[in-house]
Amino acid sequence: MTFLQLQRTSTSLQKSTVVHLLLPESPRLEECPQLYLLHGLSDDSSAWTRFTSLERYARELGFAVIMPDGGTSWYNNLACGQNYHDYIARELPEYLEQTFHLGRDPRRRFIAGLSMGGCGALKIGLCHPEQYAAIAAFSGAFDPQWVAEVHPALFREDFGQAPWNPQDDPFQLVRNFPRDRPKPPLYLASGTLDHQWEIDLRMRDLAIQEGFDVTWSENKMGHEWKQWDLEIQRAMPWMLQKMDGLRKP
Repeated sequence: MTFLQLQRTSTSLQKSTVVHLLLPESPRLEECPQLYLLHGLSDDSSAWTRFTSLERYARELGFAVIMPDGGTSWYNNLACGQNYHDYIARELPEYLEQTFHLGRDPRRRFIAGLSMGGCGALKIGLCHPEQYAAIAAFSGAFDPQWVAEVHPALFREDFGQAPWNPQDDPFQLVRNFPRDRPKPPLYLASGTLDHQWEIDLRMRDLAIQEGFDVTWSENKMGHEWKQWDLEIQRAMPWMLQKMDGLRKP
């Protein structure tokens, strides 16, 4: 694998930002599965490679992994003007396609994340289902009221109001997903000792009720890297299975 720390100026964010990349040693990167992997509130784009064995898992399965920095944005377009949603959903993929020749095929592209990043992955994936083969969220921080109560200063700074706008509320996105569009498969995971446990159960049950193909994973863990290291190991082979299923006529 090639590991890169790339710093560039983003037009969506109007500032310099960092993205970490794991790229297979392949002459045809356009044919590799791609995983956009989002970090949590207290971390940055380096966290997944620092606290898990992600590089080993990606090498074994042939994934290109893209880890952008999301600040404390919950991966929304913010009231203060830094458009993290647009950056990850539009600007960054276009840049990587041009610079590293990563493919455009949505059947090979996935999005996932933990906690704040799990919420961001679900939101971006549901807003742009034509871009991703499947979505995974680990210990997803899906509840806007919880965010407003636990992180009130960040909430006011980033969003300017409470609760979130409907387009930023993942529960509303699941409920209002267009009936005439194919629903992306979801991998949802949480630990029974996680403070997000009840919230994640609500999201699981709602997604099943709304007709999504949900794979659920749980274990007796908390909001911790031990859990997320386990879940990324489980989720990446699941993604390949979904990719293979889409290839079949």
